[in-house]
This record gives sequence, C-alpha cells and structure tokens, in this order.
Amino acid sequence: MIKQRVVIMGAGVGGLSVCHELSKMKDKYEVILIDRKLQPGGQAESSVTDEGRHSEYCWKAISSWYMNLPRILSEIVDEKGDALISKLEPFEHYHYVLKGDDIHHYDGLFLTNYHLFFRTLRQITGKSHIMDLLRCVYMVISARTSCDERMNAMGEVYWKDYVKNLSPEAKRWVLDSTSIYLGMDYNHIDAYLMLDLLRHNETSKLLDPKYAFYSFNGAMNLTFFNVWVEHLKNEGVSVYLNHEIQSINMDGDKIISINILNKMTNDSETKTGDIFVNGLPTESLAHLIKRDSFIKLARLGHQIQTQVLYYLDFRIPQDKNTAYIFSDSPWFLMARHKGSFWDLQNYDLLSCGIGIMDVPGLNGKMAIECTREELAQECWDQMTQYPPENFPKKLPEWNIWKSFKFTLLGTHEPKFSNNKGTLQLRPNSKDDEIVNLYHATSYTRTNVNIFNMESGVEAGVRVAAKLGGKEAVIPCSKPSFLLRCLRKIDKVWFRIQKSFRCISADDVV
Repeated sequence: MIKQRVVIMGAGVGGLSVCHELSKMKDKYEVILIDRKLQPGGQAESSVTDEGRHSEYCWKAISSWYMNLPRILSEIVDEKGDALISKLEPFEHYHYVLKGDDIHHYDGLFLTNYHLFFRTLRQITGKSHIMDLLRCVYMVISARTSCDERMNAMGEVYWKDYVKNLSPEAKRWVLDSTSIYLGMDYNHIDAYLMLDLLRHNETSKLLDPKYAFYSFNGAMNLTFFNVWVEHLKNEGVSVYLNHEIQSINMDGDKIISINILNKMTNDSETKTGDIFVNGLPTESLAHLIKRDSFIKLARLGHQIQTQVLYYLDFRIPQDKNTAYIFSDSPWFLMARHKGSFWDLQNYDLLSCGIGIMDVPGLNGKMAIECTREELAQECWDQMTQYPPENFPKKLPEWNIWKSFKFTLLGTHEPKFSNNKGTLQLRPNSKDDEIVNLYHATSYTRTNVNIFNMESGVEAGVRVAAKLGGKEAVIPCSKPSFLLRCLRKIDKVWFRIQKSFRCISADDVV
C-alpha cells in the first residue's frame, strides 16, 4: 500500500495529538511534524533561561474533567518506563489570603465548590448574598437545560453583561478572576465559555475527582513535551523543530506544498504532502492563509496573559501542592507554589499570574503600562502585603517569558481567548474550503470548545479519526435523559422566540 504523507504544521498539543494517533497507523501514513521553535509544546512550552533557570509563558492547570489528555498521558512512558500520567500532581490546598486577615485554607475542590464559594463571600463581606446564590443556581440550571442553538447564541453575549446583576463581591469571583484561572480576557469573553463550563460535570476515569485541578511535577518540556516527541520519533514520525513555515503553495482549492526555513542553517526547502494539518496559532494561520474568517478570528481572539516567576533561595514552609489566591489585591493575583508541586528542597519557585490588567496597582500604574521591572516589583509588593510572613519584602530574582514585550503587553505568542464573536469563526476539524486541510488546535470547534489543552488534544484525535476513515470516539460529558428532554423543549421555545422577534442578549439569557 502506498502511504499518504501528512504534514502537520505546529507542535502544540493539537499537532502532537494528531501525530500520536496517526503513529498507530504506520501502514497508511507517513507523518511529518514541523514547528518554528527549538522545543515542542506551542504556547504550553517551558524553557531554560540564560542563567539555567526554568521559565514559562504561564503556569498550566489540568482539570479533573479532562478526558482525552489523561488517556494520551497514560499511553506515553518516560525512560524509566513510567506513564506520564504519573507526573500529574493535584492541587491539594488553596490558601485564600486577605489583607490584615489570617490565611483561609481550602481543599482541592475550592474553585468548583459552590458552598465554599458563598462561604468565602460571607468571610469577605459579612453578608449572606442570598440573591447571588439564587442567580448562580439559575445560571447552572440554565446552562444544563439550554439547547445548543441558545448556547451558541451566547457567543455573541459578553459574560460581563450576563452577570451584571450579581453583587460586586460575587463579580470579583465569576468575572474578575477568569483571566487568571482560565487564561481568558475578563472584559471580552463570551457567556458561552462560562456557561459551557457548567455543563462539564463528569470527571476522567484516570484522575481523582476529589481534586479540581492538576499540574505536572516538573517543567512542562522536561516532564511532558520532550518525552512525547521522543516517543513519536521512536514511532516513526519525522520531526523538524526550529523550521519556520514561510508560505503555503496552493493549486486551486488544494495545498500542494509548504516552504520552510531552517532557522539554524538559514536554508529553505519545500515539503510536499497529500494532507496538511493546521496546528498553528491564529495569527500564524491568518498570515499564511489570508481568509477573512481567519484574520477576524486572530484579531478578535487575542488575549494578553503573563506571569512573573520568582526564584527564592529558601523553601516556603507550606503544605504540598499549594496555590495562593490574593483576591483583594488590585490585580487579583494568583500564585502557584511550584516548589511544593516539584518537591524542591533547598530553593523554591513561585509562579505569579496577573488577573486584571487595566486597574492601577500600588504604584499607580495598570499592568499594561508597566515595564518588565515595574511588573515584577508590583506583583511582589502586592503579594507581600499579605501573610505568610515568610515572604520577604526584598524583591527576589525573577523572570518574565522571553518574548514578552511592552506594546500593550503583547508577546510573539498571543494567547487565544474565547471572546465575544469568536465562536462562529472557529474552524471545524475538516476545513470548509481547502479539500486537504484539517485543523487540530485548541481553538478548533470541539465538544470542549474552550481554549485549553483538552480542546487541542480532542481536535487532534478528531482529525486522526477522520483520516482513519471512522468517527472519533470522544469521551465527553453526556447529558442525562431528563436534560436531553429539557433541551429539546428549549429548542422549540428558542425557535418560537426567533420567529416572532429578534432575540436580544436579555432574551437569550
């Protein structure tokens, strides 16, 4: 049998997942993987600084409801023969820190436990927030019972408008915090994103459901991506890292080849293929395939996100697998105590993420106005207003991701966000216009439909299944019989609403 050549553009989780699944079909496909970076991983990669220290774009959390990624992790083993799923450590402790107050300790379900959520609101404000409770209960019921058509319409509604009737204290959690724990633009995300999250009520059979989130026990590339690529090479995948795609050559509605540049030697070459898979960020896709929907998607979906990584020459004496939440800090900071996840002994790492970019800090500047040095100092100053007292006032050594620059806090890897207007622009696994192009990215339309690693893996699995001539068996949350009936009723009601009048944002919600 003559093998077909599949050229995968981009070595993020989507592109790697396609490689992983196609490597099981060696008799049918020759697989080539190309990425412009020296390391795989896309926007989830980690790196080593010139000083030999670990750095990353932003810290990653893996949810217990992820189903496709844990399965992939269970199929990859390291040089010791250990499956990579064993490298995941649960977030066991959330230290909720308030100014002038003790630390409040919560368990691994803090961010997904409604009782804890409202108990925390009472601790902050001394109020019962009964109306907030009722509104949030309504949100959950609405998300679970709405038909797909109504849910899709939520893609044109701002989340901030959807929750406008909540109290300021509740908004602090359901709106302001979304940038930090979801990596989304809290000012622009759509209501679809948040309501769809409420539908994911099942958990992976491979992860312990008593924990909401997990993290790797080491740097992403050392513990995950580099091991994955070596596994793929051993399975026959040809990997070209540090090769940049410069152009795509078309013949009518079909891609025939791509031109790539070896960034090490500065030599150019052409790679032909029968099938091409897009695993690129939105702005790279829009540059190479100048389609209006791709250009608009890149523009509307742009998200600013960053973190400051602090290197401490001492060990923070805290519980294992800990995150700090500074909810009343000006920028809603959240820090992962990396030393506790990585089991460091004589030094420590604290990874501080910024939730709110457009509010003045203690220095009077918004995050988007700060220099690198000001950003590092301001985040440290905000955190050291709080306990624990073992955080010294003196600024420790720090690092911000290598491509970070200060033109509105952009980077060379602008992160996609589920912003209003992006849902309908996101491509399907099989491209609608180019006959031999498929999409395997975290912004591809999937069951998850959230920009995260699980969505990227699902997209990759879907592409490989299509190429294998079968429908993908995608583990996902399945509604009960009662919910399916309620959604059918809501579908009829939604169509009646549409037939009689235009539905506004208020009508949709």
